[in-house]
Amino acid sequence: MANSIKNDHGVLHTIYELNTAVHAPDSHAGRTDNSFLEVDYRNSYRIENSELLSEGYLWYPRIKRLSSGKYLLFFQDGRWGPNVYCSHSEDGKSWGKPSVLFAAHPTCEGKFIRHYATCDALELANGDIVIGAIFHAVKKDAESPNPDRFLMTEKGIVTKYSTDGGHSWSEQQTVYHGRVWEPSFLQLPDGTVQMYLTHSAPKDAIYREKMGGHVSSGVAMLTSKDNGRTWDPKPLTYPYIATRIAQQKIYVNENGVQILTDQMPVAVLLHDNKTIAMCVESQRADRKGHKTSIIRSHDFFSTVLEENVEGPEDRDSNVHSGTGPYIAQFPSGEVALSMADNARMRIFIGNEKATKFNFDNPCDPHVKTSRALWGDLLVTDGHVLTASFADIIVEPGVHSNLRTNGLGITKMILNHDIEAKKADITVDGDTADWCDSTEALFVGSISQAQCSLRAAHDDERVYFLIEQLDEDICTGDKTELFVSDGKNTFRLDAGLGGVTSALRIGGEEAITVDSAVKLYGTVDNSEDKDEGFVTELSVPKKHFEGSDLRVFVKMYNVDAEKAYSWDGFNGPKEGDVSTWPTVHLA
Repeated sequence: MANSIKNDHGVLHTIYELNTAVHAPDSHAGRTDNSFLEVDYRNSYRIENSELLSEGYLWYPRIKRLSSGKYLLFFQDGRWGPNVYCSHSEDGKSWGKPSVLFAAHPTCEGKFIRHYATCDALELANGDIVIGAIFHAVKKDAESPNPDRFLMTEKGIVTKYSTDGGHSWSEQQTVYHGRVWEPSFLQLPDGTVQMYLTHSAPKDAIYREKMGGHVSSGVAMLTSKDNGRTWDPKPLTYPYIATRIAQQKIYVNENGVQILTDQMPVAVLLHDNKTIAMCVESQRADRKGHKTSIIRSHDFFSTVLEENVEGPEDRDSNVHSGTGPYIAQFPSGEVALSMADNARMRIFIGNEKATKFNFDNPCDPHVKTSRALWGDLLVTDGHVLTASFADIIVEPGVHSNLRTNGLGITKMILNHDIEAKKADITVDGDTADWCDSTEALFVGSISQAQCSLRAAHDDERVYFLIEQLDEDICTGDKTELFVSDGKNTFRLDAGLGGVTSALRIGGEEAITVDSAVKLYGTVDNSEDKDEGFVTELSVPKKHFEGSDLRVFVKMYNVDAEKAYSWDGFNGPKEGDVSTWPTVHLA
C-alpha cells in the first residue's frame, strides 16, 4: 500500500519512513499558515573544502536530485570562480571526486584569464541535463591591467548538456555575451526550457559613457525548444539584449540614465502548471544592500518589457532584506523561500500561490555552520527540504570575504496539519498497530535525539505514538505533549515509565490517560549505542470538543549526564494554541 509502512513488531521508524502517503498536489492549499520547517540535526553536515578540493574554497553550491535517485553537486572553487566542478553521490551524503566542467584558461591573447562561476543545472523531462555558467575576464597576475568593464566579448554565459546522468558532457557553447550573472533554468509543460539571467549588459553597452560607477540590472531570459541544444535569442553582439521579463526602477543617475534592478533569478512552476513564481535579489535605492522580491507570471513570461518599463504587474517588491534568494515548492503546496540576511541563511514558508510568506517565522539551517551565502533549496520525498550554502569566513575589516570553511548541507522536515485515521490500537508500546497511519510531525533540531508524533482514533479515544530516536537513553529523557481543542488544553508528561502527569491547563484538573513505553536499548549506560524508545498513549474523546485538535511537542534529552533545554517545534508558540499544527480526526 502506498500509504503504509512495513508491519513489523519491535521497530523504530525514522521520519523518512513516515509521511509516505501520496496526496494530490496542493493537498494543503488554504491551510499553510501554520506549516513550518524543523531542522534534522542528525542528517545535516558540513563538507570541508579539503574533502573535494586540493586547493581553493567551496562556493555557490547547487544540489540536484536526478530521476534515478542519484545526486549531483555543482560548485566553484572561489567566490568569483575560477573553475566549476561536478560531484556525484548515490545518497546525497557521500560525494565522489569532482570533475571540472568549466576550467579557467588564458584569453585575449594571454592578457587575461577567463574565469567561470555561478553554475546552475536542470534535469529535463527526457532525462538530459542542461547546465549553464557565466564567464568573465580577470587580471592575469599582479602586474597585468584590470580588464575593461565594457569588454563584452569576455563576459557571458556558456552551456553544456549531458545525456548520461552527468557522467559526460557536450562541448561548451557560448549563448550570451556581455556583463551577466547567475543563470538558472525552468522547463515548461510543453518542453520549452527557459534560462533566466541577470541582465546588465545592455545598459553598459548603450550608455557606456553615462553609466559611471552605476550598475543597472533586471532579469532576462533565453529559450530553447530542443532541450538546450540551441537558444533564442542569440545576444552575442551589440546591444546584447535578451528577452526582458522582470525589472523595477530604483533611481536616475547623475547623467540621466534610468537605473533598474532585479537579479539572481530563480523560478519554480507552481502546481497549477500556469503560474511561474520567481524570486530575485533587488538593489535598494540608497545602494546600501539588497532585498528580496517575489515575481509571478501567468503567461510564462511571454510579455516582453521595453528598456525602462517595470514589470511584471504581479509582483511583491522588496519584501524582506536578503541576498541570493532561492525558491522551491513541496507537493502539498507550501513554497519555501530562502535568502542570506546578514551572512546567515533564512528560510520562510509561503502558501501554494507564493503570495503570502510567514516572514515572522524563519527557519535557521545553521546547525553545523556559522555563516552562509549563495545557497539553494531542493525538495525531495514530499516532506524533505535540503539546503546547501557556502559557510563563509567573516574577517573584521574585510569587505569581500573570499574564503569559506566549506559547504553546509542541512536537511529539514516540513511539519503541517496531519490526519489521524480511525484505527484499532492497543496501547502496548508496539508500533505494529500504526502501519496504516504514517502522517507524522517531527522534532529534532538540537542534537542526535529526535522524535516523531503520530495520531489515530476510534469511537472512544484519541491515540498518540511518540517514537524517540536516541543513541543514549537516560533517566531524564521525557516528552511533554500538549493537546488542545481550542477551549480545553491538556499537558501530558511522558517519561521512560509512561505518562506521569496529565493535567488540564488552567484548572489543573487531572485526567486518566493510558500509556505504555517500549525501550530499544539500555537506560543510563553511555558505553553502548541505543536506538531509542516508543511512548504510546490514549486520551478519552470526552475531554475534547470537535474533530480538530492542536498539538505542541517538547522533547527533553539527557546525553552522558548532560541535559539541554527542550527541543520543540520551530515557530509555533507554546502559549498560543492558534499557532500549533492541527490533527484532523478523520
